[in-house]
Amino acid sequence: MITPTQTISNKLVNSLFQNKKMRTKIFLTIICLSLIATVQAQKKGLKFQSQVQVGLLEGEQGSALQLQTVQGVKYKTWSGGIGAGLDYYHTRTIPLFFDVRKTFNCKEKTGFVYASGGYNFPWPRVQDKIGFESDFKGGLYYDAGIGYQLPVLKTSALFFTAGYSVKKFSTTHASPAVPIFLYPGPPPSYYYYTLQRISIKTGLRF
Repeated sequence: MITPTQTISNKLVNSLFQNKKMRTKIFLTIICLSLIATVQAQKKGLKFQSQVQVGLLEGEQGSALQLQTVQGVKYKTWSGGIGAGLDYYHTRTIPLFFDVRKTFNCKEKTGFVYASGGYNFPWPRVQDKIGFESDFKGGLYYDAGIGYQLPVLKTSALFFTAGYSVKKFSTTHASPAVPIFLYPGPPPSYYYYTLQRISIKTGLRF
């Protein structure tokens, strides 16, 4: 059940992100945070790390593409960063999340575990909308699993992951009023989604 406080919070977050200027500011903020993290990493002996990944999402709603990038730092067998991407499963969304990884050792060829968590911003396509008017609200996003990496070139690694992913969001669909005897039309329909998927990804880490 969504409380009034959660409703107000979701409206605020989505209204901010749906504004084009605000979206630009959010992504610029991510870039600035990445640059700050790089400077701090150099001071503390950490290593800046960037990764891009593409994958397949498979669930009850079918198969869909996902694209992600993560900017962060690495220290020994631990790494963490801020990520963003595109998720086309059921309804197109933009996940913004924190990502943490732990390799089993410091070798170039090694397995690892990962966990990501954050917020899911709806960015619906025309085919995602139902009814006369549709209103989308975001929700939680998380993904966790295991992977394996192989060295590529001198400073890069190719990796493969398999995990369990969930994204949540809600929609409100309103029908047009019928101008007969001042009948206002049927009430809006509310839908709350918790989409569970198998997440298969591959990518490069620099």
